[in-house]
Amino acid sequence: MMSHLSRLHPQALNQTPTNEQSQNHTPSKDTISHPSGSRSMVQSTLQIKKLRSEEINCRIIDEKLALMLAIDYQPFCMLEDTGFKMFVEALCSDYKIPDKRKIRYDVMPRLYKLASAKLKDILQIIEHVSLTCDMWSSRNMEAFLTVTAHFCHDGILRSCVLNTIAVPESHTADNLAERLNAILIEWNIKEKVVSVVTDNVTNMIKMCSLLELRHMPCFAHMLNLLVQQSLNLPELADLTKKCKDIAKFFHKSNVGHEALKREQLDRNPDKLPLKLIQEVPTRWNSYYYMFKRILELSDYLAVVQRRLPQAPALINLEEENILRDVVALLDIFEQATKMISADQYPTSSLIIPIIHGLYHNLAEIRPNIKSDVGLALFSKLKDNMSHRLLEYEKRTVCKIATFLHPVFRDSFRHLENKQAAKEAVKAELNNLMRTIIMSDAADANNVTSTENETACSQQSNRDKLPKLFSFLKKKEVPRLEHTGASAINVLKMYVETAYAGEHSNVIKDFWDLNKHLKPLDKLAKKYLIVPGTSVRSERVFSATGYIINDRRNSLKADAVEMICFLNQNQWLL
Repeated sequence: MMSHLSRLHPQALNQTPTNEQSQNHTPSKDTISHPSGSRSMVQSTLQIKKLRSEEINCRIIDEKLALMLAIDYQPFCMLEDTGFKMFVEALCSDYKIPDKRKIRYDVMPRLYKLASAKLKDILQIIEHVSLTCDMWSSRNMEAFLTVTAHFCHDGILRSCVLNTIAVPESHTADNLAERLNAILIEWNIKEKVVSVVTDNVTNMIKMCSLLELRHMPCFAHMLNLLVQQSLNLPELADLTKKCKDIAKFFHKSNVGHEALKREQLDRNPDKLPLKLIQEVPTRWNSYYYMFKRILELSDYLAVVQRRLPQAPALINLEEENILRDVVALLDIFEQATKMISADQYPTSSLIIPIIHGLYHNLAEIRPNIKSDVGLALFSKLKDNMSHRLLEYEKRTVCKIATFLHPVFRDSFRHLENKQAAKEAVKAELNNLMRTIIMSDAADANNVTSTENETACSQQSNRDKLPKLFSFLKKKEVPRLEHTGASAINVLKMYVETAYAGEHSNVIKDFWDLNKHLKPLDKLAKKYLIVPGTSVRSERVFSATGYIINDRRNSLKADAVEMICFLNQNQWLL
């Protein structure tokens, strides 16, 4: 309270009597009995309540301010900026901006602790969780490990960041396993992990093996490698370089940039002018965007390049036809990458259908490819798909998740793989039903003594019944070996249950509504939570480009973790 008074009401603090004054001042009988004395006490009480209310409001504003810094990637020193102070003064002249150290060491840790506690409570009640992991380096060359969790809560697929921790030591599998194990123990989820999704790096794969966790390679990473390798065609190298030179020129040259912009505005004054897109070596789809944009602006580029003597060589008609073939082939891979990289709906169940769709679409595109370079790229893509993608149809997580997704359960390319998926589901369902029966039997044995006596009494009375009424005797509990037949019946009902909804809402709109399919819904929620990619943890890496910037390049590791956690887990607050 004194802190609040000193910040917001210094005049009231000056008017507060000291202890000595309070002791020397003894109210008289007249003062106590006088109505004005009562009014004064009431006013004092109201003033205290008002001050407490203002203190609560001040605390809330402080928390919102700290949250804003985390969500909008703003540095702590922003609190000292003159313009920000003027803005806050205009909004609320009574509010005093707290010191940045208070936000950094008091308010933000309090929010972090609150959000962490909420997440721990959720993780304690869920049955299964899947993880993604990724290593990255900040602009200060500090290495970090990010771990994200994916689970189903109240019928909604949730994803969150667990930790973003500094890893200064060597990134061996042993060191990474030790770090990940500590995180699993901290959140008490080690026995709940279904799988860990990472890129296909050796140390990550071995890390999962050391912890005895199921590893699944990131499908988006595999698509990236596949297309990048296919684009390294010798026949395509010269054209790719030509496109790079054109994009680079119009990005570097102010004259070229303005000329291209003006040409577009002159022809289409109501349309926003487009810019050329430069490639990024680590992302294959940047080549796709570069080729596609050059085709979109080909007419404008031809005019502008002829006007500018320093401009690179033009794309001729034959090269333009090659680009059209290349873009048509890459377009379906771009669609696949976008679809598999989402985290609002199940994605592990999309991998097998996407592979099937890629083969199907490539076969449809093939007759429309006219150029020799286009045909060479087509062949290269198909060869690399066979080498890198076909194994996914045999992976346990992928095939079970696909079979338990009512939209995609028939999307296997080969019937034997679908049958293998069905048998894998049947085996797990048998084990699950056996566990449930044994659990129920154990619960039945834990009856009270009164219940036992009552049961014995009833059984004694039944034994006295004539043989004619022996059918009234209590039926025996089904034996454990009947679970196989029950599993078959549940699977039969599942296959016969139609679903016409969106693939993104399958958990809530199918599994939560079709109660007759229990306990198969438990298996569905176990495998559908597994993400098909590690993109979620890679997005944290992208976000830190804003967190660790020129204005706050000396952030300590604990601050980076707090900011990443609050930024990526806003739904917890």
